[in-house]
Amino acid sequence: MLLASSRIFADEMVCPIPTPSLSGANELQMQESEFHFQQAMKSLNYLQTDVYRIISNNEKKLFQLIREGKQPKGMPLELMSVQLNEHFYISYPNSLSFIKGTLLKYRYLYLREKLVNKPEIKQDVRKDLIKAKEELCNFISTAEYVD
Repeated sequence: MLLASSRIFADEMVCPIPTPSLSGANELQMQESEFHFQQAMKSLNYLQTDVYRIISNNEKKLFQLIREGKQPKGMPLELMSVQLNEHFYISYPNSLSFIKGTLLKYRYLYLREKLVNKPEIKQDVRKDLIKAKEELCNFISTAEYVD
């Protein structure tokens, strides 16, 4: 029931909107409105399916490089196969940010609902709620797209 109630508030903005930069320096700034369940699930799906496909598709290229003696010394084969794919190093960190931001936001919303629905535990929950909001807002203020 608490989680269902929290979903209702998922579109609510918790953190202050960052001030736009005159120089356009924050054009890659992620917005709080982007941290929602659907985006987190889309990002999770990317990590579960596309990352595997990217690595699998690069194995042939990787082994060719190894046969040609082009593997950088000390680089793990897994890392090398991922580095051969531009899609990975852009989408992977963005997906992680969506998942983290969504989880931080849902944690805040869950604690807020818990505070409303169980007044007898207000003191402990209030501290956790303040910390959760601070963590969410700090994350949002620094979250940027990798491009």
